Amino acid sequence: MPDRSDPPSPHSRAAVDCQGGQRMDYPDGSFMVTLPGVATVHCSRDGDIDGRTPAIRAVTIADLSKVVKHSIIRLYDTVSHTVHFAGGGVVSYLHGVDGTGFEFNCRNVVFEISEAGQVLVLGTYIEQ
Repeated sequence: MPDRSDPPSPHSRAAVDCQGGQRMDYPDGSFMVTLPGVATVHCSRDGDIDGRTPAIRAVTIADLSKVVKHSIIRLYDTVSHTVHFAGGGVVSYLHGVDGTGFEFNCRNVVFEISEAGQVLVLGTYIEQ
């Protein structure tokens, strides 16, 4: 889960690109993107992101200079990562040691998921 020590910014947002995915917008300002067989991602209006994908293929950080902290915890047959970015974005993901059971939670970030199940994290969302 993303660290909640900082109060949510009134301008927090999330940007998700699931290549080939289908987006559904909800009246509360949230949306869901589904890439059949690859991922389902729910994004709240305030920038919280919850997603699931059957298996992790790769997680790539586009610009390592934007990472301010990376914690890794291995417990039994799972590995948990939490990555904090300059500007306040946070990505947390959990997977089995064999790459299965991938889930992720994010706050205020921009990322892409390819049809091959690869996640590219671009960093903190910056409103244009």
